[in-house]
Amino acid sequence: MRVLALIVLVSFLPGCGEEGDVRFVESGLPATATMAELSGEDAQVMCEAIVDGTLAALEPGLLCRHLAASRFPDQQICQDAALECQQNAWRVTPIVALIGDSICRSTRPVQGCDVTVGQLEACLDDAFLARQRKLQAATCGRPAPPDAEDPLALDLAGQPACAPLLACKRAQSEESEPF
Repeated sequence: MRVLALIVLVSFLPGCGEEGDVRFVESGLPATATMAELSGEDAQVMCEAIVDGTLAALEPGLLCRHLAASRFPDQQICQDAALECQQNAWRVTPIVALIGDSICRSTRPVQGCDVTVGQLEACLDDAFLARQRKLQAATCGRPAPPDAEDPLALDLAGQPACAPLLACKRAQSEESEPF
């Protein structure tokens, strides 16, 4: 009876189990601070949080299963390839970390933009969750379609939480274009 009461209580707690509560990027910085006003040290903390989030969202086991399913239609060969890849995850992890570093560089503050730490974290959390779902969709016995996009690409444009960041990036590219 106590277990049932606990389950009922937890199910009514605000935010429990909601998709929007999935967190990959947690810098610990004030959510209301704008990216442009971060010190060099805080910007480094943010980048480290982005790399850590990338590693959590695109963990090697998930990538290995997706890549094997995309390349090997035979279920046993697919499972063997996924297992071998996972046993060599140390080779995959640095590549994923480089992707996180690249994401960090591409989200550097734009002069005059007021994207906050909280907005950037929410954007990346949503993009990572969407990417994770696409990766999970392909498994041995249920491969990804042959025209599936790059398993490591993030779709920021498809995430409503990314609108402020994308608007700043658009404004920056329009300002830098010659007349």
